[in-house]
Amino acid sequence: MSGPSALPAFVPSSPIAGEAVHSFFPASAAQFTDGAQFTTARLKAQAAATSACLAKAGTASNANPDVDATSAAEIAMAGVDTVDFPDLDRISSERAFVPPIAFPPAAAPRVPASAPATPTDSGRAAAQRCRQSSAALFPVQNAAGPLTDQWWAGVRRIQSSQQVRAVLPAFRDCLAESGAPADQIPLTSSGEAFGHFLAWENGADQAAATSAAITANDQRWAPVFAACAKPVMQVVEPMTLQAQQVFLHDNARQVQQLEAMAESELQAARR
Repeated sequence: MSGPSALPAFVPSSPIAGEAVHSFFPASAAQFTDGAQFTTARLKAQAAATSACLAKAGTASNANPDVDATSAAEIAMAGVDTVDFPDLDRISSERAFVPPIAFPPAAAPRVPASAPATPTDSGRAAAQRCRQSSAALFPVQNAAGPLTDQWWAGVRRIQSSQQVRAVLPAFRDCLAESGAPADQIPLTSSGEAFGHFLAWENGADQAAATSAAITANDQRWAPVFAACAKPVMQVVEPMTLQAQQVFLHDNARQVQQLEAMAESELQAARR
């Protein structure tokens, strides 16, 4: 097979198609953020469809909180992957791991004036039906599944490659110099190393007594993480971008089909 440098660069058929491809097969923090535009648009469209369906059925979505199609947390996390594709510049400058993102008005559930106080059997049935109908707006999600699984398996192989594992001891030592427990940072892959540190930091957040203490904890550790993780991502990201170029070339026909599906489905959901 030809090397990555001999392959033509991926050119999406449209901005929406490019966002969809990056949502399924991201290779960098910038691409993950771009892909989150499609993910967020999909979540908002599904939320609006679910709310409209529930309103038509006379069922209040706030009486069925477990079935709303989206939430503020989902929207926020659509643009963040600190484990696999951390946006180190943003984390460092904002001194925060996850940026505050307001709940989008378009995704706010519509609640009938006569909403029941608690879920009923009929309400649960309506909620399930509405959730299924909103999910059916985007069959591209299921269509992309097998190829997405292949891509992420490749990402995991890169994260655990010899080249990446060689720079993880320095990442662990860098964190330890600032007081993070070195014994909680595995050296098996960048994803596991980042994930274990973030789990430890999140545990400190949960143990904090006040919101101010949580903010102070994040402000302390976000710049430390960004500085310590930078040499790791300088190895991971070029390898992942090269692998992506080969992957998209080798699966060009399926990728083109996913592009077309994503664009038509999102446009149809917005009408």
